[in-house]
Amino acid sequence: MTERRSLRIAIAKPRKRPGGGTTMALAIAQGLRNRGHDVFLLAHPLSDLRPRARKLGFDVAPVLVGRDVRPLAWVWSWQALLRRRPDVLLAFVARENDIDFAVPPALRLGIPIVARRGLTGVTLDEQRRRWFEQVQWVGVSRAIAKELQAAVPDAPEPVTILNGTDLERMRSIEPAALDLPDGALAVGFIARLHREKGIEELGTAWPRIARAVPNAHLVIAGAGQHEHVLRSALADAPRVHWLGFRLDAPAIMKALDLLVLPTHHEGFPNSIVEAMAAGLPVVSTTVDGPIEAVEDGVTGTLVPPGDSLALAEAVIRLLQDDEQRERFAAASLASAARRFDLETMIDAYEEVLLRRVG
Repeated sequence: MTERRSLRIAIAKPRKRPGGGTTMALAIAQGLRNRGHDVFLLAHPLSDLRPRARKLGFDVAPVLVGRDVRPLAWVWSWQALLRRRPDVLLAFVARENDIDFAVPPALRLGIPIVARRGLTGVTLDEQRRRWFEQVQWVGVSRAIAKELQAAVPDAPEPVTILNGTDLERMRSIEPAALDLPDGALAVGFIARLHREKGIEELGTAWPRIARAVPNAHLVIAGAGQHEHVLRSALADAPRVHWLGFRLDAPAIMKALDLLVLPTHHEGFPNSIVEAMAAGLPVVSTTVDGPIEAVEDGVTGTLVPPGDSLALAEAVIRLLQDDEQRERFAAASLASAARRFDLETMIDAYEEVLLRRVG
């Protein structure tokens, strides 16, 4: 265990769209601050991370402005890092180009870097390979860590840190009011409304589910560029409830009977972590992330990505079998308690940051 000391930590989160990365950035920032570290953030000027972080009392520098003006982003990142002089930078890197922003200025300033990779699919040009080799990588799943080790074998050995959630808060939070009729079975889809999340399969599967289970209701919380695709698919489907983008996902989880996430690819999905912490069975897909989070046949059911029929059949089976749904729910709760504790996650990030500083 590395000796604890107080650090000044910069957290860079370049993507502006809301999602799991924003949730994790704020959770890590709060957790590290609670341990006595001085934390500030670098974020896209239009990101919802900025107002949310400021509301929590964090200093946020709006410097990450996009690849089309990368030199300017570098200058602003350089200035922000130079003014605040962090001991270490924690960079969120979902895709390769996310490393283009605060990482090169930090390397030039000699600031040690820990980079959190949230998705599989590493493809590198020579310049980015050189940057990737100079940082300590954290993969949010074992699959991502393994892929990073293969892609940049000369970098320090990647560390796996699974996403976590506040289990105590999840236990105490009140369910959201969904205004569903008595006896309703609520199937939740809580995610960005993008094709990669499997919205077309969900749109095809739901009418079949609704016919088979007359008291099933679909609750959709999220927004995104392909919302029109899902709305069109479900235009004539019964018992669909659109909540829009919400910041109270844990409360919504507590009001559901089942979470469905037919994603095509994933890092380690926060929605599944929160669903299991809320004691929900999960129906998801056999892709990296869900296969590490969900134990098929124990905490939920995994189906092939892109298979709307398998998705519908899995949901129908669970909705029609109260006993199995209750078994899965209890197993999800127990698994989350063992694996997804927020404090354990923060401990791991603190350890890797301290070790990187030396």
